[in-house]
Amino acid sequence: MTLQHFTLIFLGGGLGSVARYLLGVALPARASPLATFCVNVLGCLFIGYLAATLARDNAALRALCISGFCGGFTTFSTFSLDIVQRWQAGHYLVPMLYLAASLVGGIVAVLGGMALAR
Repeated sequence: MTLQHFTLIFLGGGLGSVARYLLGVALPARASPLATFCVNVLGCLFIGYLAATLARDNAALRALCISGFCGGFTTFSTFSLDIVQRWQAGHYLVPMLYLAASLVGGIVAVLGGMALAR
């Protein structure tokens, strides 16, 4: 990793975070789960397209668009890409365990954080 890559990740991450915020602001407050859902699905669409086209063979574009923008927009896209790539490589058990452990672990962690706050 070079300083250029860190800079591209930083810039892309900032743009992704702002895009996520703007999408959330564009929807009414009561639609919060819908905004999160939209961000996650759009992020997956972006990362799938980028991984298969523009950023496939270009480390700078991967840094800016995938690690940066998609990472700032939603980490769910990276999570989904990891699962798909492992599945496509013929590793079926690991992505399914990863999916289940992430979902259950995330919910348990949120509940744990809430319990700690009390």
